[in-house]
Formats: sequence, C-alpha cells, structure tokens
Amino acid sequence: MTAGPAKLARNSETNSETNSKTKFANKLATKPSYTSVDYGVTVLRLSLGIMWIAHAMLKLLVFTLPGTAEFFVSIGYPGVLAYPVFAAELGGGLALLFGVYARQAALALMPVMAVAASVHFANGWVHTSPNGGWEYPVFLLMASLSLWLMGDGAYALRRSPRFSPNS
Repeated sequence: MTAGPAKLARNSETNSETNSKTKFANKLATKPSYTSVDYGVTVLRLSLGIMWIAHAMLKLLVFTLPGTAEFFVSIGYPGVLAYPVFAAELGGGLALLFGVYARQAALALMPVMAVAASVHFANGWVHTSPNGGWEYPVFLLMASLSLWLMGDGAYALRRSPRFSPNS
C-alpha cells in the first residue's frame, strides 16, 4: 500500500518541523566553549563600558550638561556638542557593558577619546597634572582599539562582524 501525495507532504512537513525544533533545542543545550582570551576580552569590554558610563554620568551629574557645554565653548568647540557626546558616551558604554555590537561601539567611541586626549596634550603626560594630562585618554583610546581588534569576548548579547578587522 502506497501513501498518497498529500500524506507524503504532511510527513515531510512534520519531519522538517521536528528537525528545526531539534536543531534549536540542541543549540540551546550546547554551552559555548570560551577560552581564557575570551574571558580576558570580556573583562576589558566590561571595564570600558563602566568607564564610558561613568564618564557620561560625570557630565550629567557633576558638571551638568549646560556646564559641559560651557567647557566645550571654553576650549573652542561648539557647546551644543556636549549633548551628542554625552549620548554617545552613555549609549556606547551600555553597548559595551551588555555586549551589543561592542566592537563597533568601541570603534565609534574612539574619536571622542581622541579629541579628549588632544584637549589634554598641552597639559603634559600625567593625568594628575593641573587640568589633566593625556596619559589616561590615550590609554583608553588604545584599550578601545584593542577591544575592536580582539572581538566581543564572552557573553556578548549581539555580535556583528561588520566594521571588524576580520570581515
């Protein structure tokens, strides 16, 4: 006794659904195998994320955004830039913290830190000198570059190869 075309189509659909469900269940059950390098990159990503969030909150809670705008004007930049810089620092810090396109966030934040470093060049190397030196901003710039080059690390929520050196 042979099965008709309708029964074969139903069996094929059922098998396809079963295979999809099995693949999904296997993917959920499989734990990713992270290396010590992945964990090291994660520590870097989390540290940078916390730093960027703290940097943004300093502008908001200590200096205030209007005060930050006045500072920008005093160093020759349009005061209105204080607001998108604050948003970039906060949004980028959150992206790094949660691992949402972390490589791209690190890359996008690098110009902000490059400008911060340039503002401090005249003050000397040590960041504890009057008005701050350039050592800390340049270090954070290089840490961001390193994160972009190494990847997202472990436990990133959303990865993307776009704008990464490996793509």
